[in-house]
Amino acid sequence: MKTMTHPSLISKLKNGAAFLEDRYGGAAIVMALMTPIIIGGLAYGAEVGGWELTKRQIQNAADTAAFAAGTQVRAGYDVATINAAAVAVAAESGYDGGVSGVSVEYPPATAPNAVDGTDPNGKSNYVYVTLTQTAERRFTKFFAQGSDFVTFRSAALVNVENGRPACVLALAPNTSGAVTATGSTNVTLTGCDVAANSISPSAVTVGGSADITTNCVSAVGGVSASSGLHMPNVRTRSRMRH
Repeated sequence: MKTMTHPSLISKLKNGAAFLEDRYGGAAIVMALMTPIIIGGLAYGAEVGGWELTKRQIQNAADTAAFAAGTQVRAGYDVATINAAAVAVAAESGYDGGVSGVSVEYPPATAPNAVDGTDPNGKSNYVYVTLTQTAERRFTKFFAQGSDFVTFRSAALVNVENGRPACVLALAPNTSGAVTATGSTNVTLTGCDVAANSISPSAVTVGGSADITTNCVSAVGGVSASSGLHMPNVRTRSRMRH
């Protein structure tokens, strides 16, 4: 007795065998399966890389905020003014965590030891600034359980020391051009500095044909000089603009 095979079954078996032997579409199938994984990996890496950039930016803001706070301490201002300077300079430096994320300890209470091993806690010649900022998880939240936000925290410790005497000293806390030289002003200072406690980006301004020669220019904010400023050292919160 002969066994009869249904024609449609034979056709299906032949098509299946032909599909297994066909290698021309293999790459397309593999790419179709791998594309979501590749895109996911790129998105994950981009977000984590963005976190690293944010951490560096916040650390820079903490450094400049601590410098600003220390300058206010050396000038003899009260705690409220010291805090205000730290908050304002941190925001100008790219910090986006708001006032509640800024902590200024003067004197420090929870600071780690200084680089030289000194315990700064309780000492009035130190200022400890911490910045805390959160960012929303976008892609990584699908791969990690827990909060939908990631928290960044950076800190800076400043040791306040007495500097050289200032022949020109501006005490205004936020005035633009607190120290200004314009026109045909020509000033040469020997053995002393120019200092400004203002947090303005243009706390010290030199323009026109003015010319100032001094050992050092120190500003909590920034120095704006188109020309005519001559000194071996510049200590400012921001980079000097020529």
